[in-house]
Amino acid sequence: MTTILTGLVAECFDASAATPIPGDIHQLVQEALERTMHQEATRQAVSGDSEGLAALGRSITVDEGRLLESIVVALARRNGDFAVLSGMKLPVSDAALALIERNSDEGTISSLSLDPEGRSRRHYHPDLVLANRRTSEAIVIDVKRSLGGYLGGSKLSELKNRMQAAGLVLPDILWRDHQRLAVKRVSVAIIDGSRTDTDVSDGIWSLARLDELTGVPGAGVIAQSATIAYRRGICDLWARAIRDAVGSAANHIVDSADKVKPAVTIDPPQAKRPRGRPRKTTAPLRTVTVGLFRPGTSAVH
Repeated sequence: MTTILTGLVAECFDASAATPIPGDIHQLVQEALERTMHQEATRQAVSGDSEGLAALGRSITVDEGRLLESIVVALARRNGDFAVLSGMKLPVSDAALALIERNSDEGTISSLSLDPEGRSRRHYHPDLVLANRRTSEAIVIDVKRSLGGYLGGSKLSELKNRMQAAGLVLPDILWRDHQRLAVKRVSVAIIDGSRTDTDVSDGIWSLARLDELTGVPGAGVIAQSATIAYRRGICDLWARAIRDAVGSAANHIVDSADKVKPAVTIDPPQAKRPRGRPRKTTAPLRTVTVGLFRPGTSAVH
C-alpha cells in the first residue's frame, strides 16, 4: 500500500511500492487501477477466457503508459516557471523533415523556423510541451512505457526526426495561439519508463532523471514509486480475484450438494414368475359319480 502525502518526497527516498507519494499522484494510481481491473474484465480473465486474458494484458500496457504520462504532467505543473501544454497538434511538413535530416548541427537546426501555416499532410501529437517562461526554452516530450517496440529498426530515429520537425514550428504556434508565449529554443526528450541507464546523450530519459527534466526535486522517485505501486496493485487485485473465484466455485459445489434430491426408497424385488405353463399340482382324492342323466336321478351329495 502507498502512503499519501500532501507535499513532495525528499530525494533521499528509494523508489518502491511503499515509498510515500503525494495525494494527487496516489489518486492517479488508484484511477488507473480501477480503469484496468474493472470487475467484468477481471472476471473474464480469471475464468480462463483467452480473449479476456489478452484484453486484460493489453489494458495493463496501455493504462500504465497513460498513467506515466499523467504523472509526468502532474509533476511538471509543480514548477511555476513552466507552462505545461498537452493535447497539442503540431504540423510535420516534408520541408521540416528534410531540414532535420540534412542538418546534423544542433545549433543550425535550432536557428531555423518554418511557417506553421504551411500545408502539411502529417502531424505530431506530443504528450506534453514544457515552455519555460523564464528561460524562453521549450521541451517537446514523448512519454513511453517502454521503447521495446522501437528497438532494432528505424522507428526510433523516425520518431526523433518527427519530434524535431514539429519543434521547428512550435515557437510560432506558442506565440500565436498561447498568449504570446515567447520561445527561442526547442529541445526534444523521450521518456522511457523501463529505462535503467541514466545516460541521456541519445535523447532518451529514464524516470530517475525526471528531476532535471522537470526542475522538480524528487520527481524521479515519485514517478518510479507510483509506477511500482501500480504494478503491485495489479498483482494484489489479480490475487484477490482468483481467491474470490475459487471461493465462489467452492460455495457452488456446497450449494449443489445441498440441493441433491433424497434417494428414492426401492421396494424389495418381487420373485420372478417362471416362464411357460404353470406346473400342475396333484388334486386331492375324492369320489366322483359319473353316469347318464336320467329323469328322477337322485342328487349327488
